Amino acid sequence: MAELFKKSDLPHHVKLTDVGLRAERPFQILGLLEDFTLGDLICNVVFLSTLANQFDHVRLHVKFRDMRPYCREIMSLSPWIDLAEPFPETWHGLMRKLFPHLKPSKLRSQMAIGSQKGKSNVLYDMVVTSMMASNDAVHALPNTVPLRLPQSQLGDLRSRLIARGLKPERWFAVFHNRETDYTYRMGVGGGDRNGEPTAFDGLVDHIIALGGQAVRLGHPGTTPFRARDGFVDLSMEANSFMLHAAAVSHARFMIGGPSGPIALAWGFAVPNTLVDAVDTGGIWGLEHSDVLTHEVTSPKGEILRNASLLRAGLLDSELLAARMDAEAGYRIRKATADEMRIVATRLFERTKDCPAWRPPAKIPAGPKPNQVIWPLSLTYPMPWLDL
Repeated sequence: MAELFKKSDLPHHVKLTDVGLRAERPFQILGLLEDFTLGDLICNVVFLSTLANQFDHVRLHVKFRDMRPYCREIMSLSPWIDLAEPFPETWHGLMRKLFPHLKPSKLRSQMAIGSQKGKSNVLYDMVVTSMMASNDAVHALPNTVPLRLPQSQLGDLRSRLIARGLKPERWFAVFHNRETDYTYRMGVGGGDRNGEPTAFDGLVDHIIALGGQAVRLGHPGTTPFRARDGFVDLSMEANSFMLHAAAVSHARFMIGGPSGPIALAWGFAVPNTLVDAVDTGGIWGLEHSDVLTHEVTSPKGEILRNASLLRAGLLDSELLAARMDAEAGYRIRKATADEMRIVATRLFERTKDCPAWRPPAKIPAGPKPNQVIWPLSLTYPMPWLDL
């Protein structure tokens, strides 16, 4: 990790036009990340890392809210971050422990970046907030960079996966189905993003029948699945984010609902399908990802899914909820076990180049633009998976 660049480090002969082009004058980015939910924070880190990779010489400083056990661990997944440091704690630790699902809206951490005056101060060329680095914006940057497991933890994480039942000579797929009793969201809504547990339970058997092992991500308290040979349940252990991240990084493919863990597949460039999607945005790496929305039946019997759901203006959870309140007769259906089998089979066919544990994704090569054009051009691509 390089030290942050200060004004006093600037040689007199280096002009501002050389920013990012020479080691003597790196382009320096400060990320101010207020988000701390799992998926949002992963997307923020991928965005900032990809932004840093647009320059030949760069330093990336990230300040984040250390509100949940995985926050520091997510920072460790990016080799592009030169310094990651939490904001000063302003929400008492006891409050976090007693009410983990609440957000300290009135007791915010200080977001100050410090003075930019004086030769001894850190010099920033760009300050990026969570909103600017959102999941909707990642695809607008060229050549998204993949996350990496920390080199110092590779051996231990691999050993832990094997100890939990994963066969080192056998490929595996991971999946995640969202449920409402998640500690950090209990009683705070979002039930429209939940999947059908029985469909994911049936998915286990199909992955095993294809010749792989099925690995479940999640949290303690999720609907129990029947134990069977070839099924590895990582949801039984609390605060095991790095183990989940390691599983995704080595997986042949991933199937997940609209919840934070699917961002790990996007971040590690692992082929994936987002099932039961309830809104647009958030997809990047289109060569790896596709989307299957939930199915909505209108009062007139029209079946809406994927592109037709988007055209109807109902691929938006808030708008759909408002429509259902205003007009009776709408029905929502989540993916079935049969549809999950189709999803898994298609991913299996797409990933025949990965007959074992997946190696790390390659970092994009080629010349770097050494600039970023703002505002970014947002297109919200949705690569539909039509059954």
